[in-house]
Amino acid sequence: MEELLPDGGSATIKLLDNYTGGGIVVKANKNLNLTFDLNGKTWTVTNPLVGSTGTETNGFQLNRGNTVTFQNGAVTSSVARILFQNYCDLTVDNVDVTLTTATPGSYAMSNNNASTVVKGGSTIEVTAEGNYAMDSFTFGDYTGGNVTIEDAEIKGDVEIANGGKLKLDGGVIDGDVTVYNYTYQNSTNFVPSFTIESGTVTGDVATSEIGVTTINGGEVIGEVTLNTNKNSTSGSGDTASVTVGGGVFGKLGENVEVAAADAAVITSGESSKTVVGLSNINKALENAGEGVTLQITKAAEGSKIVAPVGVVVKNSSENAVLVNGEELAKDSSVTVEKKTEGNTGDAIPEPNDEKDNPQTGDSGNLALPVIMLFLSGTVLAGVSIYSRKRRYGK
Repeated sequence: MEELLPDGGSATIKLLDNYTGGGIVVKANKNLNLTFDLNGKTWTVTNPLVGSTGTETNGFQLNRGNTVTFQNGAVTSSVARILFQNYCDLTVDNVDVTLTTATPGSYAMSNNNASTVVKGGSTIEVTAEGNYAMDSFTFGDYTGGNVTIEDAEIKGDVEIANGGKLKLDGGVIDGDVTVYNYTYQNSTNFVPSFTIESGTVTGDVATSEIGVTTINGGEVIGEVTLNTNKNSTSGSGDTASVTVGGGVFGKLGENVEVAAADAAVITSGESSKTVVGLSNINKALENAGEGVTLQITKAAEGSKIVAPVGVVVKNSSENAVLVNGEELAKDSSVTVEKKTEGNTGDAIPEPNDEKDNPQTGDSGNLALPVIMLFLSGTVLAGVSIYSRKRRYGK
């Protein structure tokens, strides 16, 4: 297809109807800017497949040195082992990518170089057990995949290895994420990394070898684990690490580093979750009630917890915290109760009550008030002025 374009050329290929046919190759270093506008249609990739000589298993081989966009439609295949083999700057925008190939070890999208951005409205999916929705990987002289998921849905497991990078910035990974390293050509020293800024991982996140995982927000419904045992063939003195600055988790492994000042475990019935970050803790408590327990495992001095009535708060941290404004010392607990207004039972004075009148202590002496009625108007005027000053001059 690119044979029709000079180097540095650009073009938009638009489907006018559903299309079934073989895969395509975008040759390397052509500096092409290609847009595949699926126009609401479906591109079904069948044989012949494409790829490097001897490995023609790809639906699309998008080589480095180009910019490619797929938008507005669907791509599917039941025969490709890798539906998208990407080495270029790729954008997938509002596209459903589905690989139904039954052969284990197949990938809907494999990213080995440059950047891949999967935008909102897109779905990357595998339907067979043992296959991967996506990977980010490095080998040979490539720089490695650099993938960003923006409010998209990845339906299947994700693999990040040997220098590949992947960031979840909204959306869902509906599966497990594995961050690791293995011996393959000269890529064994390249550190793979996974970052979660926001969004949800429904499965587990497992990091090992020299992998690096950083979680700043979002939710991992499964468990986050770290294995610091390193295979001697990985060729690096570094070990794996997981750092959590915020988020909600089904469980955090014991050796996972919590970088935030506050962390807690919220338990309701037989289910529990770990919450990292003070604002996340308070948000998670908003709809809590009877039977919910908040165990504070880490806290800054004076951290302010807002807990609804009925919640049991246990402070297992090293510092005192404030629960609804009341101090809770370390190694202590409290059940939040409803505060009631004090009721003294005192009657509310009527507007003409004797609140402002001085009491003489002699209720039987009526002579003075009677005499005052006969005083001159001048004297009465003076009394009136004096009275008003007392009443309103406070």
